[in-house]
Amino acid sequence: MDTEYAERNGILFIPRIIERPGLNEDLKHINEREIHFEQHFREIDRPIRVSRSSGINSQPHLAADTVISNMPPTGYVSIEVMAFGLGDWDTQENAEEFRARSTLGLECSGRVLAVGAGVQSLSVGDRVACLGVGTARSYYQDRESAFQRIEDFMDFQTAAAVPVSYTTAYFIMHYLTRVRPDEFILIQDAASLLGQAIIEICCIREARVLATVNDLTQKDLLLSRCAIPPERIFIEDTNHVIRNVLELTGGKRVRILISMSKKDHQKYQTLLECVAPFGHMVCITSGRPGGNLSYTSGICENEIFSKAKNISLSLFNIFDFQKDRADLARQIWSKVIQHFKDGRFHGPSSLFISSISDLSLSNAILDEPHVVVNTENNELIQASRFFT
Repeated sequence: MDTEYAERNGILFIPRIIERPGLNEDLKHINEREIHFEQHFREIDRPIRVSRSSGINSQPHLAADTVISNMPPTGYVSIEVMAFGLGDWDTQENAEEFRARSTLGLECSGRVLAVGAGVQSLSVGDRVACLGVGTARSYYQDRESAFQRIEDFMDFQTAAAVPVSYTTAYFIMHYLTRVRPDEFILIQDAASLLGQAIIEICCIREARVLATVNDLTQKDLLLSRCAIPPERIFIEDTNHVIRNVLELTGGKRVRILISMSKKDHQKYQTLLECVAPFGHMVCITSGRPGGNLSYTSGICENEIFSKAKNISLSLFNIFDFQKDRADLARQIWSKVIQHFKDGRFHGPSSLFISSISDLSLSNAILDEPHVVVNTENNELIQASRFFT
């Protein structure tokens, strides 16, 4: 926006100012006073959220939230949150846009507290999982389509870990790459939640999975739950991935590569050499627009990728997908839950679970690539609010 100008010899000079929401947020807090208080996480008249910004402090912390109406708008549903997931998309700090989204979380689970007029699929008391935005809070409200009823056999912690990883995996496998039976697909970081979700879909579609993991523990995890021969699971940095891929594919390489690597040029080079001509590389990026410039430039602008002739590249992040293709995202999310109800999906084999009180005391748990925060016990927490 143009906020000032200068006149010199009858000529107006107008600087072009680009608004930075995160900076505005910091300036707003300069004259505010922060107070700390203790309460239970879920108190209907004193809701809590997990906030990113606190003045110049961008570390996640518990803060006072806005009280939601006991009567949601038409088509909306309110829930009391029993668990929520936090991942890489919540912990990046390299983009100003991230700081503008002050409440973290893209997934949660809980019980329906109230429904607005026109809601037909849910009732008060139903157990649900949710794919949304800003879900890390004690009470969450969104459109009916954001919520899916979960069966009694699925606990709240598992339900809070499913929405992002399985919706992403379903879109990539069914819409983006259209994986076919018997074809080889290479999955990097296959022991991650997303990696496990992709493997489940590949097994259903009878594709042949090749997987890379970080260590022997992760390899044992995949062997214990997936029908993948041990020779198809490679430990990165210790196995000759390219040689093994060439041997297993008869020198043809793979048509599809799913990469969840950060900006690591050596890994890019290794992975790209595993892709067949006219193959497809899908890079899973985390975060909001602008948050992955260093990531994507590491692929697109580096000479490594320029050597990979005739390979299609797709970049995907779940935040953009929800924002730009909301209807499709909710449609896929509905299909994902139906697969769980039908017994076709089983969910991740293990989760990193923390209590909400741990989150209020330490941010060390956010060093994990994905953590499920359990709020079911409604523990006492330390939170903050600002006053002018």
